[in-house]
Amino acid sequence: MTFTNFFVSLWFRYLMLYVMKNYTLLLLVFLNPVVMTAQDWQWQNPLPQGNNLNCVFFPDSYTGYAAGDNGTIIKTVNGGMTWTVLSSGTTTKLSSIFFTDANNGFVAGGVTILKTVDGGTTWILRNESLGGLRSVYFTDPNTGYAVGDWGSIIKTTNGGESWVDLPSGTTNPLYSVYFTDPNNGYVVGGYSALILKTTNGGATWTSMPSGAFWGLQSVCFTQADTGYVVGEYGTILKTTDGGNTWITLPGGTGNSLYSVCFPDHNTGYVGVSNGTILKTTDAGTNWTTLQTGINTCLPSIYFTDPATGYAVSYKGVIIKTVTGGSTWSALSSGTRNDLQSVCFTTPTTGYAVGNWGTLLKTDNSGTTWTELSSGTTFPLLSVCFPDVNTGYASGLEGTVLKTINGGTSWTVYSGGTFKDYNSVFFTDVNTGYVAGGLNNSATLMKTLDGGNTWMETLTDTTFELSSVFFADPSTGYAVGYDDVNHTGIILKSTNGGGTWTPLSSGTDFWLTSVFFTDATTGYVTGLKDNSGIIRKTIDGGASWTTLPGSKDYLNSIYFTDANTGFAAGIYGSIYKTTNAGATWIKLSTGTDFWFHSVWFTDPNNGFAVGDAGTIIHTTDGGYTEVSELPDPGIVISIYPNPAETTLTVGGLNSKNCSRGSIKIYGITGQKVMEKPIKGSKTHLDISSLPKGIYFVKYISPECTATAKFIKN
Repeated sequence: MTFTNFFVSLWFRYLMLYVMKNYTLLLLVFLNPVVMTAQDWQWQNPLPQGNNLNCVFFPDSYTGYAAGDNGTIIKTVNGGMTWTVLSSGTTTKLSSIFFTDANNGFVAGGVTILKTVDGGTTWILRNESLGGLRSVYFTDPNTGYAVGDWGSIIKTTNGGESWVDLPSGTTNPLYSVYFTDPNNGYVVGGYSALILKTTNGGATWTSMPSGAFWGLQSVCFTQADTGYVVGEYGTILKTTDGGNTWITLPGGTGNSLYSVCFPDHNTGYVGVSNGTILKTTDAGTNWTTLQTGINTCLPSIYFTDPATGYAVSYKGVIIKTVTGGSTWSALSSGTRNDLQSVCFTTPTTGYAVGNWGTLLKTDNSGTTWTELSSGTTFPLLSVCFPDVNTGYASGLEGTVLKTINGGTSWTVYSGGTFKDYNSVFFTDVNTGYVAGGLNNSATLMKTLDGGNTWMETLTDTTFELSSVFFADPSTGYAVGYDDVNHTGIILKSTNGGGTWTPLSSGTDFWLTSVFFTDATTGYVTGLKDNSGIIRKTIDGGASWTTLPGSKDYLNSIYFTDANTGFAAGIYGSIYKTTNAGATWIKLSTGTDFWFHSVWFTDPNNGFAVGDAGTIIHTTDGGYTEVSELPDPGIVISIYPNPAETTLTVGGLNSKNCSRGSIKIYGITGQKVMEKPIKGSKTHLDISSLPKGIYFVKYISPECTATAKFIKN
């Protein structure tokens, strides 16, 4: 790169950094017209939670933290025996964690840095950076560094209150930072074995020749001059002269290496992309491969002493060793097989089915789920219980299962075809239906004797069916997609499935789920390209209208009564309506995994299941609403914004909105303050609030309004 090109590139990066730092937060705060909701869903499987974990850190032998996708932060105070899910206040992918002691710590990821001073009970947003942050490191409680994309290096000298950008001299991504003392530090990353060193606390950085060719992922030093770097294609580097020269160590496999940790000068561990761990006891001269019992990438490992260590992985996996890696025990539990369907027979008893013949049962509202023997390894796609003891599940290649003792044992039946059975529905213990297809060849099967024999009531060679539902013993509907004519399929039967009549769906979306609240009022969900759809009929399917509210693929819909319904789909999306579909609110679920099925036992208690064994549960209808959509007749004003000590809320004279109360909510939806309205302006003392983003909600008998502000 020429000097001119480098200068232009650096100037552009600084320009972008200035714009992003000064305007991104304000744009996010003031221009995002969505509904903010608190996370009111709890993990039931896997435990303690199922989001991908990207980093782990132990400030002492007993206290540890791990962080990952969707703003996940978890904590243990007993060496990993139990973990608590903490509320981070963000849905950002968190990549790095560092604590200066058991209570004071920082988590970085995306454009966010979070700080806690109370052991993770509360988290404060401290910085937004241009580059996606990947690593954070502190040399003392006040001085810290974070690195990330676009060669971003930022520094704080006041415990994270403010951060300044440091000139790195590169636009390559940076993955790891480590300091041996307040002045000497190292950063690694790039696409070509980039190692940077500073000797003046980050004021300037020098590129050190590594002799390697591939991207580097992690750096760790055992003494002032002795350090190790690991990276792609099994790269392991060592320096004994403060980074001036590096040698390539043998022992690395062809797999990528993501994390290196040395608990003493001689003993070191490296996390590998295939789930193994490399170990050395002679300062890197020789390495042995340790088996951990998992086969997914280990993005982060941490050892508190040469024998005791922890590793985290995808789908919430946490493992621990107390034998120097020779044996490992799981600190997380539960199946990680994708779950496809859930149903409950009582408020406390429910079932979930999924891939590899997975079949789970709970008798305590999901507090615990027990894996049952299904007798098959075929993926199970749907489950239905017409009474508390009798249940059916259907799946690939004509698989049908039946239990008559509440799931204690299951009998495998053949539905008489090798087509996939995507959906099963029984109107009583003997009369039931399965719908599905294979290669554009649809099938609808019916049984009158509890699954012993089946008759095919419909077959077609142009479409497949995704879901079947009966509003009463006579009236049924099935939906799917015609891949030949590129149109959504809706079928209706009025004679108990004896014959089926095609209805006009009015859409080219693939219809995935159908639910009727009575014989004439029903809903279907669907997907196409990068969007989803919810359609409704009030005349038994003769006509359908598209409802507002969904922009995501939707796989399942369920109503608890005529007005209250839920639809679930990709990237952790769940939508809720309380007015028969007129409006839908997107709920915050705390995960990005795809949901395949949702079920509520009443308007408040609900369950959603999906990929990676995900089961989440809510007891309050899925959300505590903090609406950002103001009443059209109200203009609420708040000033100053940002504010430090006093916030004034005004503009409350319209529509006689001069009585009621002002409520302030944190970014996760928790109420932190409330004060009665007095006249057209109300002054609030916010000096005791931590810095961050807040919502002001005005509530009165006549109207409501909401605005956002920043507390400095």
